[in-house]
Amino acid sequence: MLGRSQSGTLTLQEDEHGLAFEVALPETTTAQDLAVSMNRGDINQCSFGFCPTIDEWDYSDPDMPVRTIKEVKLYEISIVPLPAYGDTEANLVRSGVISEDMVKNIQLRKEIMKEIERGLTL
Repeated sequence: MLGRSQSGTLTLQEDEHGLAFEVALPETTTAQDLAVSMNRGDINQCSFGFCPTIDEWDYSDPDMPVRTIKEVKLYEISIVPLPAYGDTEANLVRSGVISEDMVKNIQLRKEIMKEIERGLTL
């Protein structure tokens, strides 16, 4: 456990991309180990534990139905090296301010991940 909204150590916010969050890391060995791995770039994405509360299904292609999740009950957020959804990102920001270089790095990582995914589907 790194933070909880109930204790004020985790803040959640929905933005134009989806869920944004910030956690004040505790002074524990687990948090310190995570920070080291994130600084190295070994861990930089997220996974989410949730239950959909509102969803829609599109069966126009019977071989490939598409589910659109409109609303969820969120239970947990995990910072992970291999996420369920590749477009997630997690960054370690000590000052609480995201630099322009960090934004460029995030965009570059997203582009690389999309290229990798395209290569895997060929």
